[in-house]
Amino acid sequence: MQFKQIQDFPNYIVYENGIVQNIRSNKIIKADLNNQGYLRVTLSNDGNAQRFCLQRLVAEMFIGKCPDGQMVDHIDRNPLNNHFTNLRYVSQSANQRNQKSYKGTEAIYVDQIPERCIEVTQYNHHRFENYFIDPITYEMYYFNDLQYRKLNLNTTQNNSLYYCTRNNQNKAVKQSLNVLKSQYKVAEQVE
Repeated sequence: MQFKQIQDFPNYIVYENGIVQNIRSNKIIKADLNNQGYLRVTLSNDGNAQRFCLQRLVAEMFIGKCPDGQMVDHIDRNPLNNHFTNLRYVSQSANQRNQKSYKGTEAIYVDQIPERCIEVTQYNHHRFENYFIDPITYEMYYFNDLQYRKLNLNTTQNNSLYYCTRNNQNKAVKQSLNVLKSQYKVAEQVE
């Protein structure tokens, strides 16, 4: 297993899977959870203690310095899996597109969608990328560059059905299922 000595804290090494060890005492450093469910470790050098988010520490040691405006994303959406192969640097919006849950509802991800799905590129005057609708089930998916996330079908107070999406300018757009059916002639493709 690969490991690297932590710069500015030469008494510690971090392994590729996120385990941190004190090389003087050979003790594994216990990580604790922060309020968001991410692991942290506290390291000390010459009496100076510093707390690190484990995913950031592992990423910087094995991937490189974090580019400005980027953050660490867990590819598998598991904040406890800090193996460097599960980490990547992304923008905040890309990180949000790879969330585990949305508004308290667990997100469902799939590797493939049915071939019959139609790409939704326009809705009214808005333009979109990476959204797809199934003409038979009316399920809508968003491709986040890794997997397809099944979108939740929401209901208005008037019992109208809609999907929450973001256009190419990252503006929130509610797409009415009835408008989608008509605009993409979804109903006519059902056989």
